[in-house]
Amino acid sequence: MRKKIRLFSLLLAVLLALPFPAAAAEPDADWLIPMARDYGAFTDTAGTICETAARICCETGLMDGIDGKHFMPEIGLTCAQAMVICARLHRLLGGETLDYFEPISLKGPDWWKPYDQYLREQAPALEEAEFYTGLRAYPQSPCDRGEFLKLLSAVLTAQNVSLPELNQVSAVPDCKDPDLLMLYRAGILTGKDRYGTLKERASLSRAAAAAMLARVIDPAQRVSATFDTLELCRDALEVEPDTVLATVNGRDITAELLAPALASYLDIYNHSHLAHRNTPWDKAQSILDDLTTAAALEVLAEQKGLILPEVDAALYPDGYQGYTSRSQVWEAEHEALWTALAALYPTREELEAALSETGVQAEPTQAWKDLDLSDASIRLEHLPGWEWNR
Repeated sequence: MRKKIRLFSLLLAVLLALPFPAAAAEPDADWLIPMARDYGAFTDTAGTICETAARICCETGLMDGIDGKHFMPEIGLTCAQAMVICARLHRLLGGETLDYFEPISLKGPDWWKPYDQYLREQAPALEEAEFYTGLRAYPQSPCDRGEFLKLLSAVLTAQNVSLPELNQVSAVPDCKDPDLLMLYRAGILTGKDRYGTLKERASLSRAAAAAMLARVIDPAQRVSATFDTLELCRDALEVEPDTVLATVNGRDITAELLAPALASYLDIYNHSHLAHRNTPWDKAQSILDDLTTAAALEVLAEQKGLILPEVDAALYPDGYQGYTSRSQVWEAEHEALWTALAALYPTREELEAALSETGVQAEPTQAWKDLDLSDASIRLEHLPGWEWNR
């Protein structure tokens, strides 16, 4: 017997000498909201990328399974369900419990209304938000990604939740909304492709909602990511950004500066060519007229003693719809010039006559003439940030 005790003591000493990991943290130790309940595993999420997210959302009380065994990750959320989830999140982020909703719960088709009222009381900015008006007007309609993310952002803002930045993201092809870009930078939102495209009008699945919510709740779920920058010149026009496409008033105008106008005209062509039987060049020729006007604005402004308006480049990040910051600033500057000069003339006709008298004329280069705009229009309509317009 004494040998057995000695052997056990020796084994215990060896085990204690081994490098044990630190005591495991509670499941909700670093979570923004606590775990409120145990939730059994779902058979339809086991072994999938949704398993952990579904568990976190259900254990915190934000979401529920369809039944005890099924989460049904691929089905969509309704607008009403999105409001309920975000009302719960707001309540829990404030350190409160969900018991608050029990005495005011309703049955039947208006079951979501107490949660809506709670959100509008706690986040007053939602009253004036157009997207939220849409959620309330069509509660049983499918909620789309953009609506859910805007609501999620509004809840975080209302509760003064500031998430640390993991990623450097200033724009994605179809989004430059600072509230949504915050979710990219925090690792909550990763987009739908290598460019980080948001696709805000796409329907929202329970799996996607759970993934975003789980990343908000648990810092360990947040995603570090880098995205490629969409480049309109190379990806749609297949020219280098510094290619000179026109000259005007002694100045070279590059593809980078003309890309926004070209893309806009090609997008119009993609929508209208079947009806109007035109060609890409029918639309693109107007760009030279616009370029002539832009240069004439500069000349006329100088004659009138106006200074080219300063534009905050930070408002125009690279990558949005494939534009560069420089091209967007150039357009914004000339729009501001037009507004400033228009204030000096009683009518638009008089301003246009003054511009014409400058004698400025844009001349296309051979590179302009070599552009294959038919192929470019096809490439454009398949680029992120443009295909949603179809």
